[in-house]
Amino acid sequence: MKLPWKLILTITLGQLMFLSGPVSPSTQQTNISISTPEQFKAEFDSVPCKNEERLNATNALFEKLGAAPSDISIEQYKNVKNLVIRKQGTSEENIVLGAHYDKVSEGCGAIDNWTGIVTLAHLYKSLKDVPLKKTIIFVAFGEEEKGLLGSHAMVEAINNWRNTAK
Repeated sequence: MKLPWKLILTITLGQLMFLSGPVSPSTQQTNISISTPEQFKAEFDSVPCKNEERLNATNALFEKLGAAPSDISIEQYKNVKNLVIRKQGTSEENIVLGAHYDKVSEGCGAIDNWTGIVTLAHLYKSLKDVPLKKTIIFVAFGEEEKGLLGSHAMVEAINNWRNTAK
């Protein structure tokens, strides 16, 4: 049985909201913007085919979908640049959602992993105005095709931060 795209996206958003905890019961009545298949397709069709264009294209996509430039940071861990947007919650708990923006040398990398970046940006668009308990950290990882360097570097930085906070 094939589920319609809107139902799948609604289930995904619902699960994410459950995990992140709405601030109040009235939050459930917040109007969540769900992207259409045509909107997703337009972003898939605009895939940059050069690795050196991917970070800027990811930044532009998040801005197009409602992120203020001041909310977007490029965080460098060692030699890796990750694009990070924090959707602040009311508690100290965090959920990290990520995809990688780089690609292998052959092809345009539309499936791996521009689809992940587009989905991540559209999830951000859907949740950006919803008040939540847990902070959601949207991360576009760099250098994943070279051995998961971006995500490993971020985990190391988070662990270092936790150790120094104790």
